[in-house]
Amino acid sequence: MSCGADAGRTFTVQTDDLAVARAAPRGVDRVMLVLTDRMMHALTPAALGKLPARVGVTVPPVTLPERLEKVRRRLRALHEWGVRLFEINNLGGFGLLPPGARFQTGPFLYVHNRAAAAALRARGAERMVFPLEGDAATLADLAPLLPRIEVVAFSYVPLFVSRAVPAAKSGHTVRDGRNELFHVTRRDDLVTVYSRRPYCIFSKVETLAKLGVRHFRIVLAGVPFAAGDTAALVRRFREGVDVPGATPFNMVHGLK
Repeated sequence: MSCGADAGRTFTVQTDDLAVARAAPRGVDRVMLVLTDRMMHALTPAALGKLPARVGVTVPPVTLPERLEKVRRRLRALHEWGVRLFEINNLGGFGLLPPGARFQTGPFLYVHNRAAAAALRARGAERMVFPLEGDAATLADLAPLLPRIEVVAFSYVPLFVSRAVPAAKSGHTVRDGRNELFHVTRRDDLVTVYSRRPYCIFSKVETLAKLGVRHFRIVLAGVPFAAGDTAALVRRFREGVDVPGATPFNMVHGLK
């Protein structure tokens, strides 16, 4: 399988680590950079110029009220420096976008039916990232809009974001009463808890492509990633081989 232009598909890597972004292998069409505080400080015109693929910036799904103006100013600066595509993950994101900027919606601004997709398209969204909880049956119902739908092919799933989780647990793996593992990450005064079992549908990409899906994404967040991990995941994506121990969640529902 090829994820390049010869197959009519695009392939995006999303990361909150500039070193991982710099290591994006050939065949990656776009790198989406998560706008954390650390990324804000690392992103300069010079740093943007060293990235190997087209660049977009995605705003996290939760931004604390005291950070909104800081995020708004940085998005405008990035637009002035040449970033042309921004991704929002909640309705408040419309108020953060630089005037005249191109934008798309991320997986946390849910698109589960034609009405939602049509409403976002009417607002100017170039593309909509399908939610991780979605299934193939819903994608089939969205068939007329699939040229504008992007599907996440790999991700550690964020279960919730909170100020209340003890910060001391950040960076550690914890276990619940059912013996399931979770990874706790602290970022920008918020704690996010991720499932340690990744979501992966590399083996379903060909089937989804036949359905009409043309845009796919790998999300590198939730657990520590090294720069070299990107190439290994991209190779699995191209070969249609799932990551061992991963789950497809709901995506298999409706696949034929």
